[in-house]
Amino acid sequence: MPRLAILLRLKVKNVSFSCHHSDGRAVILSHKHRFIFLKTRKTASTSIELVLFPHCGDDDIITPLTPTELTRRVGHRARNHLRPILALDPRPLIHEFYPIEGWKWVDFHDHIRAEDIREYVGEKIWRSYYKFSFDRNIYDRQVSWYHYRTKTPKSARRWPDFPTFLHRSHRAKVDNYQIYTIDGKVAVDFIGNYETLATDLKTVMRTLGLPQPAQMPFAKRGVRPESSRAYRSYYNNRTRALVESWYPGELSLFGHEF
Repeated sequence: MPRLAILLRLKVKNVSFSCHHSDGRAVILSHKHRFIFLKTRKTASTSIELVLFPHCGDDDIITPLTPTELTRRVGHRARNHLRPILALDPRPLIHEFYPIEGWKWVDFHDHIRAEDIREYVGEKIWRSYYKFSFDRNIYDRQVSWYHYRTKTPKSARRWPDFPTFLHRSHRAKVDNYQIYTIDGKVAVDFIGNYETLATDLKTVMRTLGLPQPAQMPFAKRGVRPESSRAYRSYYNNRTRALVESWYPGELSLFGHEF
């Protein structure tokens, strides 16, 4: 049997390697430019990553994205996100031939939280690197998340409307706040707003000393219909109160208005 085939069949403690693709939420940790970008849900973070990726060095940590025509055009490829768990961990070698997302309990992964990154890289890097993230008005973000989670015919049948999704889906909540905070306190140097994305991204690029992008490579357009842009129409008093009860941290930090 070829060596690669043997490696692909390896298991550690009866747990198979995770070789499926990420749903597009990840992290970039750049040693070359000394920054950590913590990606959040429904904030154009994949598009921001595609802006940052070409500036990254060979030793930088980049977690997986689902391959698309856009990611292939940019040349995006995950690297250095697998943390060795054995003296002779075969996963980095396997990843050279077959993409591995990794294990959430040990590797850099999609939706990794600030406290986990700090633990993995150590206090020296965590304190000295520029850390940033983005977030969005919670009411608009929730509607966007609903459309993302119901984009397939099967999921649309399961959650046919916004209230049903909120009350019945175990993945209805968006955990962005836990990504850029530690113990309820903001742990990054800058949080940009989706509503002022272009301006805030310019601030980030200027801080990092990187060239401004000519345009944003929007990676997730088409999921949410244009008719849904008026997010207020999705809510009644009950669903508004429910969403507000889920996100007290964001409401306190940003003062989002309905």
